[in-house]
Amino acid sequence: MNIVKNAILLSGIFIILQPYNCFPISIKVIGEYEKSGERDSILNPDNLLNRTVERGEGVILLEGIREILGGEGVAVLRGDAQYLKAPYSSSDTEYQGQINELYYQRDVNNWTITLGRKKLRLGVGYSWSPTDIITRIREASDPEDRLYHVEGTDLIKLSRIKGNGQYDLIYFPKVILEEKRLDQNRFGFRYYHYMEPVDLSLVGKLEESGRWAAGINGSLTRGEALELHGEYLYNTASDTLYPAYKENPKQFYLYFPYYRKNIGSHNLLIGGQYTMKNYWNITLEYLYNSEGYSQDEWDAYIEHIRFLNQSYREGENYGLAISGLKSAASVYRLPLRDHYFFARLYKENIFTSISLEWLNFIGLSDMSGFQIIQIQYTGFEKYNIYLRLQKPWGGASTEFGLIPEDFKGIIGIFIFIG
Repeated sequence: MNIVKNAILLSGIFIILQPYNCFPISIKVIGEYEKSGERDSILNPDNLLNRTVERGEGVILLEGIREILGGEGVAVLRGDAQYLKAPYSSSDTEYQGQINELYYQRDVNNWTITLGRKKLRLGVGYSWSPTDIITRIREASDPEDRLYHVEGTDLIKLSRIKGNGQYDLIYFPKVILEEKRLDQNRFGFRYYHYMEPVDLSLVGKLEESGRWAAGINGSLTRGEALELHGEYLYNTASDTLYPAYKENPKQFYLYFPYYRKNIGSHNLLIGGQYTMKNYWNITLEYLYNSEGYSQDEWDAYIEHIRFLNQSYREGENYGLAISGLKSAASVYRLPLRDHYFFARLYKENIFTSISLEWLNFIGLSDMSGFQIIQIQYTGFEKYNIYLRLQKPWGGASTEFGLIPEDFKGIIGIFIFIG
């Protein structure tokens, strides 16, 4: 266990031992068991990537707030224990601790200063937020971050409220903790303005390397039932690796040529949510990602994977084929194409104390996707229990057809203390 984990453990123990009137805290405990069904995808034949087939996980989250030096100190600490079972490795239990948030905040006249690690939400999207340029919070497969994986960003933030507007100036350096060094300086800003019934924000960031991004987001509310929102972001650079589609994929095993495009990227989200008279809530969003693969690039990527898969199954250059598939898997991430559609349907009490949530994420380029259904029982005072089912779909050569798992089932319990 490293120094950071020890520090988090000691901090957590210290908080727990404090009287509640000294340092009010809340404690959340989450337990999950997950069973995954394997899928013999062309990217992962015979599960050679050694994907986990069973997972048991326990999470404890400690949240505390205390008045100090005329302001507030906030701590959100997360501890995690995971039991993982994979076919080609021994079952093991892993322990991890992290500081999700740890910051000091103080108001001085119309100014607010924030110092430390904090989750900073700038966007307005539900499944994805292009303008969350300080802390990436939203993911379509788990928009609410149910296991509290997301860590805040180390920052210094100055905010000023003036009339219906707010100005935020943010310094958030990129630090390599393992090497104890500053990698580069980064600066961000936001201007927020409220004009009933519209919220509007301008956001941007500038990095020491010369990269920058700028965008706009806004939301509009009509009554208590309808909300519309949208986001746009322009980024001068991209970290996406693109396949060299003009090369012959059958000439390469391990090192198929990938490259980065020296062009800017555009990200757009348009959506809204509506609550019906019977309290069903529906959220719909369209996402555009200009960094996504073109059809030619996707075809080259798939053709290379098919070549490696065939070489693996026929035993031709077996070791190189395995290494090549692992290399191709390292490039795969979601979203990897350009056009997407997200839908969420939710009702809190479909039956007494039972809520139902259905998520659907579709890649419009090839009509593949995944869906998630979660049923939660909330009839107990201090804890909830839930069942979560996830199923991807799509042909073997589609974006979501490459996902190694065919099906996931999760049983979980959420306990609240304090």
